[in-house]
Amino acid sequence: MPTLYTAVISPWFEQRFLKIDGNGSLVPNAGGFVYTFSAGTTTPVDTWTNSDGDGPGGAAQENPIELDADGRPPSPIFLLGTGYKFAVHDSDDVLLYTIDNVEDSGLTFASQWGVLLGTGVSYTDGETIAVTTRLALIDSSGGATTIYLPASADASQPLTVKNMGTNAVTLTADGTDTLEGSLSTITIPAASSPTFPSVLIAPNQISDWTILSSHGVV
Repeated sequence: MPTLYTAVISPWFEQRFLKIDGNGSLVPNAGGFVYTFSAGTTTPVDTWTNSDGDGPGGAAQENPIELDADGRPPSPIFLLGTGYKFAVHDSDDVLLYTIDNVEDSGLTFASQWGVLLGTGVSYTDGETIAVTTRLALIDSSGGATTIYLPASADASQPLTVKNMGTNAVTLTADGTDTLEGSLSTITIPAASSPTFPSVLIAPNQISDWTILSSHGVV
């Protein structure tokens, strides 16, 4: 899904890439290239030419971005709310240096909440929530329902679980994992439209899920 937040400009006051020449002087990286990857990886990822990012009005940069005679990109480099790695090459496409973990931390935080507003994934009795799900919609219309969490160690982002049905949902930690440091389960009461009891939880990526907020959870 497109991001719900606009992209921000790459955090340089002046978007100009330099290199050291044969005399040890710092000069523009004329005709060089900038490859963009997901932070810490070699997986290519898009940057953008304007603040619409991957929204309807956005346009992706070429990857690699070819620099002009002054070491500048053809248009400003905008980033989405995720980490990037820049690999800067010279005009002969030889790697000069990398700049890793480039991001706007505020946008990164905000974009994760935006993901929660996307289309939810429905689950029924006895199912385990996929580690990639950010909004789990529980259909408890068939009776009392037990839903299992993925392992905290495998998860990386917050998860919202919402009971859409007329019966209680027992949300159950995986294996020896816990909820709030000591609980193995919590109960999400039956829904009463137009409100739907929900819980927002986050993994510590070890063995526990922390409740960040809840509505009607016991």
